[in-house]
Order: sequence, then structure tokens, then C-alpha cells
Amino acid sequence: NRSKFDCELRIMSRIRDRNIVNLIGACTLEQPNCLIFEYLKYGDLKRFLQLRCPPRIKIKVTNVTLGCLLYMSSQIGSGMKHLELLGLVHRDLACRNCLVGDSFHVKVSDLGTSHLLHESDYYPQPYSDLLLPVRWMAWESVLMGKFTTKSDVWSFGMTLWEMLNYALLSPYPHLSEEQVCLSNCELFRNHQPTILNPPPSHHHFPPPPPHPTPELPVKPPSCPRELYDLMLHCWSKQKDDRPTFKEIAMFLERKSSGYDPRDDVKWLEIPGISFSAAVAAEEI
Repeated sequence: NRSKFDCELRIMSRIRDRNIVNLIGACTLEQPNCLIFEYLKYGDLKRFLQLRCPPRIKIKVTNVTLGCLLYMSSQIGSGMKHLELLGLVHRDLACRNCLVGDSFHVKVSDLGTSHLLHESDYYPQPYSDLLLPVRWMAWESVLMGKFTTKSDVWSFGMTLWEMLNYALLSPYPHLSEEQVCLSNCELFRNHQPTILNPPPSHHHFPPPPPHPTPELPVKPPSCPRELYDLMLHCWSKQKDDRPTFKEIAMFLERKSSGYDPRDDVKWLEIPGISFSAAVAAEEI
């Protein structure tokens, strides 16, 4: 309705951050009302990573390095830190809702078309037209409809996991959406954890607190232990045990310090092949 639209317009018009997508304008004279946002050159992060994952280099696009993944994730953390400072909740943080521009510049977005572009990421709720991205949602959001900055932190952990898997897998790939919901019910009932990962090694991020969850996403093959520890903190059952975005951004900025995007920027464009042509070639 119009009041909800006006409220969203007021909120978005006051957000100014280099890692949040910019509101360009709004159409209010005719129905339907709509907000107009910028769109970055390389599109959403999910598709960007899928085109550049190691096993699928069919058009000579190099795989994204770990340093680059850290650099991009630190920008997502920085953008979410800004929302945290403003007291705003995203509710749908995932690779599909982040955009990539020149020099691996990443901005957090929430485009309305994302539901159409990645419809399989959303689970239809019984007796409702509502679609929910349950694989990325905190248990309290799935079961009780509670959305806070701390539930965004949970989603950030899933987004980081997604990035370390080059967006080829969704969280809990071996579970159906119904089973993910049941897993959240088990977490709500305070069952003991089943965390499938190697024993901890030396790391700079503090080891995660006891985590009473029935199952968590497994550590990605190329993921450093300290990054997985960060994910585990984001997935803490008690929301107060989860880190703030300020802490997350600080940690990731420290881990990506020294990375120069110019080292990899030559791979963003290939002579004679545009990004749109690369996407088309990959789909053939």
C-alpha cells in the first residue's frame, strides 16, 4: 500500500554508504509506485561467483581467489555495519542480493526482481502466498517471525558460507526446505549439536561458544578454519552470542588487509568478450 511505500522511500532515501546500493529515484505519479535503484555492472554476486568457480572455467574466466572473496565479504560486512548503525534490518541477506561492480566493488541490495531471478531460493509457506529464504534465515525468524540485526548476522554467516562455495551450493544442500524447517524446530527445542567439521586449529577469531543445533552447514573445502569459526559464531543459537556487524567488518577488513583488487581486476573483463556475452556462452 501507499503508506508502506512512502515509509520505505523515506528509509532508503537516508541511506548513504559506499557498500549499500543507491536509491536513484521513485515513480509516484502512476500505479504501480516503484523505487529505482542503481544496478552494478557485473550483476548479482551469486551469478558472478558461479561463472568464476574453479570447475567451470569454460570461457577462460579465472576463478576468484580467496583474497578476493575476503575482500568482497568485508565490503558486505561494512554495508551491513551501516544498516546496524541506522537500526535497520535487511531480512534477506544472501549472495543473490549483493551486486558487483568494477574492481570487485560490492554493494548490498534488495532488488524486488531477485525473487524472480532466483525463485528456487525461496520456499512457499503453507496457506500463504509468502515466499521465505529459509536456508538463509535464523531459526527465530523461521519459527517466530522475529527479524533483527542479529538474525541478519545469522544470514551473513550463510552468505559467507555461500561465497566460499562459489555460490554453487545453497545452505543445507542435502536437506529439503521442509527438513530445514524441522532442523530449526530441533534447534528451538535445544537439542545437542551435530557440527560436521575438523577439530579446531590455531586461529585469531575466538572459538565458538557451545552451539546446541542439530545440524550446521559443513566447512567449505577451501575455507580457512578461522573463517568457519566466524560462521559458527554467526549461527549461535542465542542471538546475544552472535557478533555485531561492527566486529564482523573489523575482523574481515583485518583479514583482507594488503589485498589489492588491481591484482585480479584484469580478469573482470576479457578482450573481445563482454560480461553479458560470457553469461550467454556459459548458458549454451
